[in-house]
Amino acid sequence: MHSKPESFQTSQLLLVKGLSHFEEFPRGTVIRVAAGSVTLVQRTNLERCMLAQQITMPRGAVYCVEVPTWLEIVAQADADVLVMVPQAVSLVQQLRAGLDAVLERLGVRRKKQRASAVLAR
Repeated sequence: MHSKPESFQTSQLLLVKGLSHFEEFPRGTVIRVAAGSVTLVQRTNLERCMLAQQITMPRGAVYCVEVPTWLEIVAQADADVLVMVPQAVSLVQQLRAGLDAVLERLGVRRKKQRASAVLAR
């Protein structure tokens, strides 16, 4: 069972031409080129060789990571890159949120809600 992303943690990479950034990205990460151009390089070790896949991304291009992997982002020109990594929600948090929704529909108030309602009076 996969957990659903609740929100994205966004970071900005400012890369000068020729500079690179190497990081492991989880599934669902979105990489967007706001300015300049970059090349995404993914290297995979095979039995007797290494496979290198390269994707050139001009300004405005968007790439979504489908499989957790290590990627190298190489600036072809001065680049501004936005990286949005999904923040996973644990199974316990999902179950608690579902239970809270069911209890709310049944009109049952939890202790925290009761205490805040009493203080508000």
